[in-house]
Amino acid sequence: MRNVIWVLALLCLIHVSKQDLLDPTANLERLVNLQKKATEFLLNKLVFLDKQTRQNFELKINDIKADTLLNVNKLINEAFENVNSSIEKGKKEGKNVDECYDYAKTNLETKNENANAELEKCIDTANRTISVPLSNVRKVIEQVKTLMNEIDAVIPTCRGESSGIIKLQACVMKNLYVHGKSLKGLNADADMIMKNTLFLYARAITDAKSCTTKLISNTRTFGVDIIVRTDNCVRNAPTDNSTSIY
Repeated sequence: MRNVIWVLALLCLIHVSKQDLLDPTANLERLVNLQKKATEFLLNKLVFLDKQTRQNFELKINDIKADTLLNVNKLINEAFENVNSSIEKGKKEGKNVDECYDYAKTNLETKNENANAELEKCIDTANRTISVPLSNVRKVIEQVKTLMNEIDAVIPTCRGESSGIIKLQACVMKNLYVHGKSLKGLNADADMIMKNTLFLYARAITDAKSCTTKLISNTRTFGVDIIVRTDNCVRNAPTDNSTSIY
């Protein structure tokens, strides 16, 4: 069995050698294809990173935004419910609480608008943070694509510039050497950019969560303050509209 395998291997080797003799550029084409595959591997890795990072980031940020809006609206609505309860109590007691209600309503509506604006700032900051490394990823992707086109053009270009197989081989090997150095440099750049992208992705998400958590906390504190102020306003409200409470 072992002898059969050796015979088959020898026949394959003889076949390849004959092919190389019939077509001297076959080996050169194999070398070019190897370099092209290595370049394609890098390109696919970068494209995957770009696509996955953008998709995951969008999902995370949308979740953070939706959760924040839900919490802010809930806190504002709860504050309004407490305010309305105090206002109704004051009305039943025959007090003039219009000024109390107007004050609470204006401030809660303004707070809601401001909270939404602050939320957009949180999201915008996160988007700016991740946009820088993703922009760098796109730049390297374009550089890799350019390199692939240059590798594809190696043999056709060398055939046009060289007369004879020796000169053709020298031209191809020279170009492959140059492109190999370029590929090595792009791989190094890609590794650094990928690490930086993952780091800034995590930081952008963390900062967005921190920003929105602070926003929710401030909204809660503001709502409690308005409730307390409204209770005090209703408690001290006059039975006529001749006196200002604030």
